[in-house]
Amino acid sequence: MKLSLTLAFVILSCPLAAAPRPKAVKAQAAKAPAAKAPAVTEPAASAPEPLLLKLARQKVEKVKALVESGVLPRVELAQAERAYANAKDDEYLRKTLYGPDLTPTAAQEMLALTARRIEEHKAEVESTKKLVDQQILPAKELEAAQDTLARAEQEHEWAQTRAHVVEELAAMALTEQEYMRAETSGAHLPFSGLVEHYPGSGIFTAVDRVRVASAFEARFRKALPVSADGETAVHRSLGFDHSGRVDVALMPDSAEGLWLRDYLTSHRIPFFAFRTAVAGSATGAHIHIGPPSNKLELVRQSPRRAVGG
Repeated sequence: MKLSLTLAFVILSCPLAAAPRPKAVKAQAAKAPAAKAPAVTEPAASAPEPLLLKLARQKVEKVKALVESGVLPRVELAQAERAYANAKDDEYLRKTLYGPDLTPTAAQEMLALTARRIEEHKAEVESTKKLVDQQILPAKELEAAQDTLARAEQEHEWAQTRAHVVEELAAMALTEQEYMRAETSGAHLPFSGLVEHYPGSGIFTAVDRVRVASAFEARFRKALPVSADGETAVHRSLGFDHSGRVDVALMPDSAEGLWLRDYLTSHRIPFFAFRTAVAGSATGAHIHIGPPSNKLELVRQSPRRAVGG
């Protein structure tokens, strides 16, 4: 299996000086038992509003004031509000479709958004065509609307590819999750022949990561097809700490997969080789390099991180 991942993120504290209390209040406080002061949580600093989104919002506010004063027609406000809605959609896609990390839920929301935009632009093309046919608008307006529709369709195709990648990554993570659960309970039967575990030294370091990638590239003249490098939004959403681990999108029994397993074994680097669907779910075959992924709850409770994390 070849899996492309080309598609390729302040706490302000200020101690408050306590104001001097009146003597009478001090006297009363001295008689009363001391009460434990409640913990105060500083509010998190909100992220700055993106410039284009801010400009679109400010234009809506300006146009609305002019419409209410009778200077501009109401159609101007509708156009400004539509532009603001498009700016919000663009910002969401910047964080998802063009962002570095994505959860399965966000991937589905991204797909719904790009599909909706196609329908909106189709309607825009139809309405523009009617106005052009009536010679109310020049032909170039229709060409511009058609170009915008074409870009929306291309964007939807990219979103489908990105969502598929996330789906595959989630399948890999769920496969590991099911296997770890079975290993803990001793119920290995459903995984017989499907999973190979080589414990090695139990350690996978950043230096090992570089050496493995370099050796693979030198052997096959291409980059190691990494599907998950360390912690990802997908693993966090499933409750797993994947830091210090690497998932490689290779069939374990392919020529490249066999070479990688041999290399890892010869260097005593731990790995799991997942060959196919596990427990009836559509999981992706891959090689997990490093120790098992820990549950996030266990990581938070333990004072030490897993070896290799």
